[in-house]
Amino acid sequence: MNEITFGQEYMPIFKELAYMEEEAKALKRKLDAAKAEILKAMEENNIKEVENDFVKITYVPATESWAVDWKAFEFEEPEMYEDIAKKFNKKKFRKAYVRVTPR
Repeated sequence: MNEITFGQEYMPIFKELAYMEEEAKALKRKLDAAKAEILKAMEENNIKEVENDFVKITYVPATESWAVDWKAFEFEEPEMYEDIAKKFNKKKFRKAYVRVTPR
């Protein structure tokens, strides 16, 4: 791995990033708790939508979906898995980003 040593001038940015990541996590926890409370109230009262000056909230019911368990398929049918993987393989591109982990 090619590592670059950042100078001391970046320390304030690193400190701010760590602070913002922690704040984002705290806000996410609050947001999740508020949404859970609203979800419970909407389910208990059979409410499908709420709209006011601040928000529009729509109840989206749970759904069920099916997906192929590719790991199990690869284990059970390795030759067939390889043939299918070669035939239907596709390349995905992801945008570069930086990951910040507060300490």
